[in-house]
Amino acid sequence: MRPRCPDGSVSSAGRLFISPHLAWSGRICVLALCSLLFLFTPSRAVADFSGLVVSVLDGDTIEVLHNDRPERIRLSGIDCPEKGQAYGTRAKQAVSELVLGGEVTLQTYGHDKYGRTLADVLLLDGTNVNHTLVEDGWCWWYIGSTCRGILRSNG
Repeated sequence: MRPRCPDGSVSSAGRLFISPHLAWSGRICVLALCSLLFLFTPSRAVADFSGLVVSVLDGDTIEVLHNDRPERIRLSGIDCPEKGQAYGTRAKQAVSELVLGGEVTLQTYGHDKYGRTLADVLLLDGTNVNHTLVEDGWCWWYIGSTCRGILRSNG
C-alpha cells in the first residue's frame, strides 16, 4: 500500500506524486512570483550613459565624462596585461587608439571592489570595445568578473 500525504499526494519508491489540482495551483504561484519579480526588477536601458573618454589608465580601465566629472570605468569581462607586464603598454595604446577623445556609450553592470563602474564600452558605430580587445589579442576574456561568462557577438 502506498502511503498518502495529508495533501492527497501519494509517495511510492521515493517519488512524490502530487495531485493535479495541487500541481495547477503551484504553477499559478510560480507564474505569479515570476511576474512580480519581472515587474519590480529595474529594467535596463539599452545604454546606461554616454560620454567623452578623457583618459586611458591601462588596457582595461578608462575615464569617461559623466555629469561633467570623470568616472573611472573598468571594462567588464576582460583582463589586459598591467603596466610593467609584457604587452601592458601596447594594450593601453590599443585602447587609446579605439576610444581616447571619442564619445562612447556604456552598458553598466555595477561596481567592482575598487569602486570602478563595470561596463561594456560601445563605440558610436555599435562596436563593442571589450570584445574587440579580446578578438585582437590584447586581453583575455575574464569569466571571474562577470556573470555572463561567454563572449557574445556584436550583432
